[in-house]
Amino acid sequence: MIWVFSIAADITTPNPPEGYVRADTEAEAFALIGHPDTNLYRLCDDVEWPGGELDSSSLWWDRR
Repeated sequence: MIWVFSIAADITTPNPPEGYVRADTEAEAFALIGHPDTNLYRLCDDVEWPGGELDSSSLWWDRR
């Protein structure tokens, strides 16, 4: 599954760090991101990503 996230204690914060991770469960996604202020949203399984496949080089854990 793909999980989209932003990191902000207040979801109205302008321009919070954001991205996506691949994980089987919500708990695994939170563990990968590792930040207490994570806002996490699951994408539908049949979502079509603009431009085709997701590029794994831009996944969150590769950037930290």
